[in-house]
Amino acid sequence: MTPTKLLIGQILIVFAIVIGTVWGATQWTAGQLGHQPHLGPAWFDVGSYPVYLPWRLFEWWYAFEPYAPRAGVMAAAGGILGVIVAIAGSLWRARQNRLVTTYGSSHWATRREVEKAGLFDPAGVFLGRIHLAKEGTVLSADSRSSEKFMHGIKVLMAKNYIDNLSEEARKGQMEKAEQGIWPSKAPLGYLNVTAMDGKKIIEPDPALAAMVTKLFERYATGHYSLKALTKEAHADGFFYPKSGNRVPVSTIHAILRNRLYSGMFEWNGKLHQGRHEPLVSIELWERVQGVLTGRNTTPIHSHGREFAFSGLMKCADCGCAVVAEIKKGKYIYYHCTGHADGNRGNPSDCRRKYVREEALETQFAALLDRLYFDEEVLEWVREALKSSHTDERREHEDAIERGQAEYKRLEDRLNAIYLDKLDGRIDQTFHDRLAKAWKTEQVRLLREIERHGDAGHSYRDDGIKLLELARNARELFAKQDAHEKKRLLNLVLSNAIWRQGEVEATFRQPFDLLVKTNAAITAQNDPGGDLSTGHAVWLGDLDSNQGCSGQSRKFYR
Repeated sequence: MTPTKLLIGQILIVFAIVIGTVWGATQWTAGQLGHQPHLGPAWFDVGSYPVYLPWRLFEWWYAFEPYAPRAGVMAAAGGILGVIVAIAGSLWRARQNRLVTTYGSSHWATRREVEKAGLFDPAGVFLGRIHLAKEGTVLSADSRSSEKFMHGIKVLMAKNYIDNLSEEARKGQMEKAEQGIWPSKAPLGYLNVTAMDGKKIIEPDPALAAMVTKLFERYATGHYSLKALTKEAHADGFFYPKSGNRVPVSTIHAILRNRLYSGMFEWNGKLHQGRHEPLVSIELWERVQGVLTGRNTTPIHSHGREFAFSGLMKCADCGCAVVAEIKKGKYIYYHCTGHADGNRGNPSDCRRKYVREEALETQFAALLDRLYFDEEVLEWVREALKSSHTDERREHEDAIERGQAEYKRLEDRLNAIYLDKLDGRIDQTFHDRLAKAWKTEQVRLLREIERHGDAGHSYRDDGIKLLELARNARELFAKQDAHEKKRLLNLVLSNAIWRQGEVEATFRQPFDLLVKTNAAITAQNDPGGDLSTGHAVWLGDLDSNQGCSGQSRKFYR
């Protein structure tokens, strides 16, 4: 019997019990009341006996109250009986589960069924016959030993063929991996294509590659959980290309763990340098691994709101953190936690000082104002960076050439020992030991080449962007949201302290140099000003005619 039939039968039995008892209570009540006309018309008559609808009992309940308790007991008894039958049916179905089938009536035989079939008799078990149509033979218990022997040989040959096919497939995959070709199905972000030489390779998927890169970039910030990252990916349209289903969190996690996206991959426990185009740099991939393991993550708070200055300052009196609170549902106040005593009931007095967020924002904006300098200074720095960029770029180019030459030398060595292994000059263990060491060195060289390449391209641009950021820090600070404000202050300031509502902070390098430079220029324009710096500053080349506007600038220490 199928599970559906068992369940339907159980439901019908319980339903019949409940309806039958309620109907019986209804007819009993009508008989006790003498089938009087006040009961209403009957549903139908059986001879001279009127039969009422089962649920009429509930209509008579309050009109004929003296008979209600006994009728209610009869109806309730039917419900209880139905519950008992339902439980018993469920237990019976549970015991019959081993006999329940989806297709046909086949099932695992019980011992009783085996005994009933006579399979435990002394005559033994009749196995039946196996008809092999292709070979034109029939195997049975009465077959000759030679026929059974030949059949066993054919089975072993088939098994050997399957094992050999699997072994050759694994050898082919390993050979492709040694050549730097991903030997399996392409992960999300890549496509399996055929190269010009006929080899199956992978290349970036135009529709998903950029989204995969964005996954790594977002998660590397440390501000996303896997669920939040998955939600952002779905908003960007990151779905399975064939089915159109959403990519689950588990797949997003597997993508972030997959080294293949960095240009390298592991196969059979060995690390290989891939020939495919990477979607992320090795540094970004390693940064993501640090976030996944908790080394580079940023705490994600559950209150659903991020405060701009929370976590940036410590109290100058007790050293505790300065935190934010929302008052009256809309006003943000900052105060010291004041728990320098370790929560032993003696909080510091500094915790009583509360300051509105707008007041702190004004103080931080005043600090950023110290970074501003005019367009003339910015243009001069641009020219200085341009002139020094040539020598810097040449150094990086020389380093790249040295790294590429060393990489090619190691590649030639790998090819040579591979041929020696094929010719039997060296064993597999010696080959694997040398190959692992040289491939590790190649990975290091590739990272150095990539680093020098990025540095060579971004040396001048990064310097100019840094100066423009410092010059426009106040304006950017006023326009950004809480999260971006915190990032900007963390970039520019360090060791910020809270002293009874007043903010004090030092500037990080090289922004401290810009502050000292502005102070030096201000002191030069104002001889009465005080200039006490311990850092290198940019000053004009002073001569006897300090009022000359055409004086040249030099870098002094």
